[in-house]
Amino acid sequence: MADKYPSHSFKKGENYHFLSTITTKSKGHSNKNEIIDGQQRTITLIFTNFALFKYLCQRKIKDYEIPWIYDSMFNNSYDNQDYDNQDFVGKWIDNPSKLNGLLNFSKLFENNIEAIQDIWGGKKINGKESKPNKINQDEGEKQLKENLIYIYSYLSNKLDQKDDLYVKDFVERLLYGFVINHVEVQEGASEQIFERMNLMSKKLNNLEMLKAYIYERLINKDLEDKEIQINLENFMQLFYSFFIKGKPKAENLEVTESPNLKLFTTYLNNKYELKMNSNYEYSPLYIIKKFLEIHSNEAKDDSWLEALLLEKLKFQYSLIKNQEHFNNWKNDFDKFKKIYPKREKTSNPDLIEWLFPFVSMASKGNVTVFLPLVIFILDSFEILDKKIEGGETKKLSIWREVIKLLFEIERFTFIWKTAKFEGQSLSRGVYILIDKLKKESNLTAQALRKGLFELVFNNQKVLLVDDKFILDDEFKLTIYNEIDNNFKNNVDSKSRNSEYTELMFRIIWYLKNSRNSFPRLNSWWHIGEFEVLFKEPSWDHFYATNSKIKNLDIESNEDKDKLINSIGNGFILQSSLNSKYKNNSVEEKYDNLKKQTGIFLSFVNSQEGLEPLSKEWNSEKIEKRRDDIVELIKEIYLKS
Repeated sequence: MADKYPSHSFKKGENYHFLSTITTKSKGHSNKNEIIDGQQRTITLIFTNFALFKYLCQRKIKDYEIPWIYDSMFNNSYDNQDYDNQDFVGKWIDNPSKLNGLLNFSKLFENNIEAIQDIWGGKKINGKESKPNKINQDEGEKQLKENLIYIYSYLSNKLDQKDDLYVKDFVERLLYGFVINHVEVQEGASEQIFERMNLMSKKLNNLEMLKAYIYERLINKDLEDKEIQINLENFMQLFYSFFIKGKPKAENLEVTESPNLKLFTTYLNNKYELKMNSNYEYSPLYIIKKFLEIHSNEAKDDSWLEALLLEKLKFQYSLIKNQEHFNNWKNDFDKFKKIYPKREKTSNPDLIEWLFPFVSMASKGNVTVFLPLVIFILDSFEILDKKIEGGETKKLSIWREVIKLLFEIERFTFIWKTAKFEGQSLSRGVYILIDKLKKESNLTAQALRKGLFELVFNNQKVLLVDDKFILDDEFKLTIYNEIDNNFKNNVDSKSRNSEYTELMFRIIWYLKNSRNSFPRLNSWWHIGEFEVLFKEPSWDHFYATNSKIKNLDIESNEDKDKLINSIGNGFILQSSLNSKYKNNSVEEKYDNLKKQTGIFLSFVNSQEGLEPLSKEWNSEKIEKRRDDIVELIKEIYLKS
């Protein structure tokens, strides 16, 4: 507002300023609207205009008629139940009493200067300005009053010293120069709309929700504002990717010297090639390794947000390189040993180790609607509030119960997506399920499992028999076919390949870190199967592209292109090379990969070799490995 009202006369149709969008849901034949996005904006605008209306009543500009819309909004009685005669606020708010005592402020909606002065002060008695009257009010009423006082004071400070022409110009600019976009959706569509509503029309994701949750936790811990702000800033630095325009100059950057996390995440997410006093191009693998070497020793033991950062980077590392290779490498760092103690040294897993898989994929919005359920489970066991008391045995027992519940969410998410139910909105159902679970005297995995599947599946097809998860044969076959189709046939899509590769790494993560806690997954057979499948790294995967360069002299080029298209799901990604070499032939891609991998290996003094494409990793072996992975996924998600 301060920037948008100049002193010159305002002309309608000029200098429109877009404020925001407000989305409402129609209430059938009642001609009512329920605001599903923009409640705070709506009430703020109402209060701002109301305060300006009261200011105009008090100032009484000569020969100036107060805009008719203010009479329509604020001059009719709230008690009038006749819809046609109700004021603006009564029409737009389904139940004004929900607004924390709005009805109790009837005086504020009367065109009565004395009443305004009684509440706000400003009435002069014996030459002295009176103080606002104290009103018995609950916390909500107090906040409303403070908001009104603040807005009214702001307007008064801006307008008291201005002439009448300026005030009238300001009113006109506010009423006709500010534009709001109103979107109205039909009953039943609001949840789908809201889930995808955010700035720039991005889906709300787990990071936004987790940030709000952390903020709620912090304000309840009697921390100073500065401490809260520092915590939130740390969260932003640790989890958000800060993108910069253009490619930075190499001479200004030293990964081994720069503590700038924002810059590092920019590199990681945008796949920039970094050059450091050398003509060689360093792989993302090397950059992550050097960064973790430094920052793993700087993280604080008591900061779970910083620990989550390292966990996230560790996951990125494992996506790029073989998991077993990473496990051997990470044990060289004392900091990792402190934050993530080895299994054989303690029976109490670290909180971060368990939490990570449920936020690591958050940037893709994969499980957004389930985050409130995850938080509810953590709250139910007081995981985030205090240390679990009762010794190691008690701690491990509680952790096992928590991870069983979290695994039910993971399993349901997997089946929900592979069975192509992802088009349904589950946000309302999730909150209803949470309310049901709150009434349970003992929160169990069976109750959660039943509630989840009731969200989308027919109860006759999903059964609980002796606390075991059962699908009827027809429905099970449908899901199996969908899994086969998604994992085996749709491999030429970059987005699908990335999604399912990450899913498989999540499964590996669970198995390796939770072997003693998962229901029916404590068998070493499952662990051994995955370790065999992922033990030896093949050459890195490239996404399928339409090659513009054809080498007609190479007779087998077409077959190898086909192999590239099918190598994907379950293989380690090193996608930084994809954009650079995507239009080259298969042979050129492989040669470039081998060259760059050799550069990296020379820095880490590793003797690890790369299996030739034409030798060990033929198409039959690749397809067999992929089929084994898919069958094991079915075993884990559908048979336990």
